[in-house]
Amino acid sequence: MSHLVAVYGTLRAGDTNHHLLHNANHVMDAWVDGYWLGDFGPFPVAVPSGNFDHGVFVEVYEVDDLDPFDALEGYPLFYDRRRVDIPGL
Repeated sequence: MSHLVAVYGTLRAGDTNHHLLHNANHVMDAWVDGYWLGDFGPFPVAVPSGNFDHGVFVEVYEVDDLDPFDALEGYPLFYDRRRVDIPGL
């Protein structure tokens, strides 16, 4: 089963953890309204703002397995998956 994931921060192309997406299919780049990017030290966090003047640039990929991302992010203790509306999908 495949999943669409929207990534930001260190999972984006050219950043340190992008290698986890080496077998993934890049679907599109998008802007997601209603979030701001918080700086939590070694990693960014997309935080719902409720303010559509804020947004986060994401890269959307199709992946077969969420386990590598869950291990990297410490799911479910350190981050939560959220469904977001991506314009064009």
